[in-house]
Amino acid sequence: MLYELIKENRELLLARSANLSAQGDQHSDTQTAALGGISVFLDQLTDTLHREHATPRESVKSGLKTKSPAPAVQMSESASSHGHELRDSNLNIGALVRNYGSVCQAITGHAIEVGATIEVAEFRTLNWCLDEAIAQAVIAFTTPAAPDVHSLKAARARHDARLDTLATLTHHIERVAQAVEAMRRGRVGHEGATAKMLDASLNAMRDLVAQGIDQQM
Repeated sequence: MLYELIKENRELLLARSANLSAQGDQHSDTQTAALGGISVFLDQLTDTLHREHATPRESVKSGLKTKSPAPAVQMSESASSHGHELRDSNLNIGALVRNYGSVCQAITGHAIEVGATIEVAEFRTLNWCLDEAIAQAVIAFTTPAAPDVHSLKAARARHDARLDTLATLTHHIERVAQAVEAMRRGRVGHEGATAKMLDASLNAMRDLVAQGIDQQM
């Protein structure tokens, strides 16, 4: 049975899948690790094949008293998680598809090498599991990650701080404009309270601009 072949050669198939995924491309250690992170899928595939194709006697022996539908929910969840992992590792979507396709290559290649027969029904289940996993992984890969609460709060704080800075700058600009207009009309001299207010506002605006520049560096 195919599930026995996979179970007995689990580590070999995982290693072969990882090597096939990384062939032809140069990846960082993190990316290579992400490409090899399909052990959960392989275990779910083994379980699905067992549930779908084990004989009644084999099912009872392993604790599976009755056949149940393929664990689509669990497989979808783990595939979505793997899709996020590959996206966060800055891999492209082609690498994602090849990553799952390498599982099929590893299994069928090993079966040929050892002369094992894969029944049509088993191969159909294998393809269904691969199609489901790839579909969910691609959806997760192409869906932007939602920002966490802390990121949203930090972004809002930065936005509010910029608004406060603009409001303060606007206030000082208005004071400068009033002081210049008063001097132009000859109402006040270059000394006194108005001149001091002008100097204070100019110095305040310089400080605000300098702080803004420092924050961007």
